[in-house]
Amino acid sequence: MRKCDLCNKEYDYISSSLPFCKNCILERFEDIKEKIIEKHEISRKEFGLTPFPPSSGIKCGLCKRDCKIGEGEYGFCGLKKVLNGKLINIGSKEKGFLKYYYDPLPTNCVADWVCKGHRKIGYFNLAIFYETCSLNCLFCQNYHFKYLEPEIEKPLTPEEIIEKINERVYCICFFGGDPTTQALHSIEIAKGALRKNVVVCYESNGLWNEKILEEIIFYVKESGGILKFDIKAWNKEIYFSLTGYDGEGVFKNFKKCCEILKEDSKKHLCVSTLLVPGYINEDEIRNISRFIKSFDPEIPYALLAFAPHFKMKDIRRTKREEAEKCFKIAKEEGLKNVRIGNIFLLS
Repeated sequence: MRKCDLCNKEYDYISSSLPFCKNCILERFEDIKEKIIEKHEISRKEFGLTPFPPSSGIKCGLCKRDCKIGEGEYGFCGLKKVLNGKLINIGSKEKGFLKYYYDPLPTNCVADWVCKGHRKIGYFNLAIFYETCSLNCLFCQNYHFKYLEPEIEKPLTPEEIIEKINERVYCICFFGGDPTTQALHSIEIAKGALRKNVVVCYESNGLWNEKILEEIIFYVKESGGILKFDIKAWNKEIYFSLTGYDGEGVFKNFKKCCEILKEDSKKHLCVSTLLVPGYINEDEIRNISRFIKSFDPEIPYALLAFAPHFKMKDIRRTKREEAEKCFKIAKEEGLKNVRIGNIFLLS
């Protein structure tokens, strides 16, 4: 148990990295915004990363973080910098910073219960973990990618990954970190995967450049894959507090996906939300569920159990009764295909 730094009330979900309760964040956000920003800055600086997207200089445009990078500065992802007035790409469509491995099917995929891959016993998912991200989630379970030193480490070309696609690879999934920050590299791999009749999936925070998103949708749909959108929160104050970003671009991009896919949205989209104790509760899930239903009630929705990680490793797990309440609410709001994921993490 810990007290909120603002209202002084005690809660069982307050972290030292986010020392404010949900009510105070929603009702008095402007009073505590600078302190929340400071927490995010601290969590980034220890890895030598730019605290927030730079706002004055040459426009990158690769993702929704909209970095404008000044002389000698790096972009938020750490793969772009400006030197002598020019934007330098440390990572590009020919240079990717990633780890890959063969993951036996069925695997613990966000969309495993609606994906044909869960029946492909004996086959593999070629998992591509990109070592950069466009968010700064204080609860990140894969935060170790932040130790990446791109100007020292050797990148991999798309061809080197495509060569790893053998007859036992059923699907390839891009995740991370997040693939938004190395989207052009992933597209080159997706092209090769499609040529080899391999299913292409993405698991992302949704902060795509809109033109790139159109390409991503093409390769996902053509291959029979799934584009997995991780919607972190509904209220922008909660979104920002947890991730350092207000979520606006995520909702716009999801809408765009549904407009492009239309009746195929339920086949090629899946939404997930991590049930962060105290912050992502019934109210958040109710509103996210309504948002999803406004496009298609059959779009799959995964409610994921939370386990302590990174800067929020000092709080509890999601309780079983909390997950079950959120599940019930999502169904009450009209969603037809809801699942609680990572149930082994529930307390």
